[in-house]
Amino acid sequence: MNSKLSNVLMFFVTVFIFTGCSVKEIDLENILTPEKKEFVYERKAVDENLLLKVKSITSAMANNQLNLINKKFIHPEFGFYNLYKLDGHKVFVPQKKIYNIIEDKTDEISHLISRVSKKAVVLPIKQENVNFRCSPKNDAYYGWNDEGIYLNDKTRTYLSSLMDYINSYSKDIKYQEEDLHKAKLIEKTGYKVVLTPEIIYYLNYIDDDWYITMFDRITTDCSTPKKGKKK
Repeated sequence: MNSKLSNVLMFFVTVFIFTGCSVKEIDLENILTPEKKEFVYERKAVDENLLLKVKSITSAMANNQLNLINKKFIHPEFGFYNLYKLDGHKVFVPQKKIYNIIEDKTDEISHLISRVSKKAVVLPIKQENVNFRCSPKNDAYYGWNDEGIYLNDKTRTYLSSLMDYINSYSKDIKYQEEDLHKAKLIEKTGYKVVLTPEIIYYLNYIDDDWYITMFDRITTDCSTPKKGKKK
């Protein structure tokens, strides 16, 4: 009887040990791979570092220093998005640097920067919004409602909207969650900088510094999609 009782006890002890190990492994797995939590987008407050960054970028643009802008003001991994219109349609291209394009058939970022006035370096930074108006019938109402350098959080959702639109109809191109997260990060935590009459770019706080994350060439482009010719 003692031998049988011993065997029974050994059986229950063995089951308990293996069951306990199994529970611990499951708990450990849950700890290592917790449920996905919703990311909270928080915009860092305007500080002296941000204002100095805008001043430094303005100076680099006024002196047409593309190499300096690429090296110092664009994050090597994050890069930036180039938003513009092609035949009136809104499009975007991810880039790691601003290309020095010589041809002048179309306005590129490098062309816009080359036209920044030397006087821009002395302009004060106004922390307010400025609006651009398209008025094809009357030039008096076309353009910005003011001039200068403007810093504000009135960002546009062009980028995320374009990604969502492409995902809704395209079978070949699909923007993943990380792409949409990147777009929302730019729009919800960044600041828009307007240097009239042609420059609009966004700044985001990445790796303890401010970097250019997007150029918006859509807002100042009043072109519309071309209609097909009637047969």
